[in-house]
Amino acid sequence: MHNARSTYRPFPRAPLVTAFVVVGLSLLGAGYKRWVNPSGPALLPVAKVTASRALRFEDAATGQVVVIDDSTGDIIEYLDVGTNGFLRATLRGLARARTAIAKGSDIPFVVERRANGQVLLIDPATERFIDLRAFGPTNAAVFTRYLVGPPEKDTINKEARL
Repeated sequence: MHNARSTYRPFPRAPLVTAFVVVGLSLLGAGYKRWVNPSGPALLPVAKVTASRALRFEDAATGQVVVIDDSTGDIIEYLDVGTNGFLRATLRGLARARTAIAKGSDIPFVVERRANGQVLLIDPATERFIDLRAFGPTNAAVFTRYLVGPPEKDTINKEARL
């Protein structure tokens, strides 16, 4: 029979001390970086807006979504039930954020196209925005079809292709 005391081996202290030192130095480095640069990381320059439109999306009694130009009050389109899943899901997420801070649907969403090709869906009520290009060109086109203005000039991607 083996005695339990004879097989017990304590955890080596060297790896444990090393782990604490690494974590401590990481925290000190992050704190120093924050102290030296309290404003945070440098932001990229904002590209010029080439097209923009304020839109309201309202639910109809039939289950359709009504797309309304906020500046004129004109109905742009009726989106049938079971269609436009990306648009509905995106707006549902933004509407949930508005509900969490007790903001209503009276503030329109803004769709913007930037000179660098970026397409944003902006919620001024919550100050959130979504870069629609992250979801691919097909999903971005769901919102860019409502834009008025010159066609997109994606200068960054043109330079990358050269």
